[in-house]
Amino acid sequence: MRRELLRPRPPSSCQVTDPGTVAIMEGFYQKIDAFNGVTPPRERDASIICHVHHALRHYNAKGKGLDFVPVKPLMAAYVGFKSHIWVHVSFLARTRKITSSEDGRNKDNPIKHFFAELRYDYNFGTPTVETCTIIGK
Repeated sequence: MRRELLRPRPPSSCQVTDPGTVAIMEGFYQKIDAFNGVTPPRERDASIICHVHHALRHYNAKGKGLDFVPVKPLMAAYVGFKSHIWVHVSFLARTRKITSSEDGRNKDNPIKHFFAELRYDYNFGTPTVETCTIIGK
């Protein structure tokens, strides 16, 4: 082998711009992440959002006058105990308001950090929200 082939290529020549090659490389890295047990953020959020909706429905039904909508699910932890599945969920939510500013954002409803604990029955799969609260009031 010639000596010049062993030298690393400069960064400008290493950049891939062909859409087909980029798609193949993204698929390759997704397979590596799946093998290593890394869940893509979009799939993780999709698996958590149902718990967030149950928790917010419970919180909004308590009648505090504010109606919260989810902004972003952050994490969920699952534990099986005595024929139940317990789920701890952390998420961000804000109050539902009609926007009134020029840029379409309402500065009156800041994002709040929530924690919720849900219990699912093994036999029926129906959720019971044990608690849902704003963290750091």
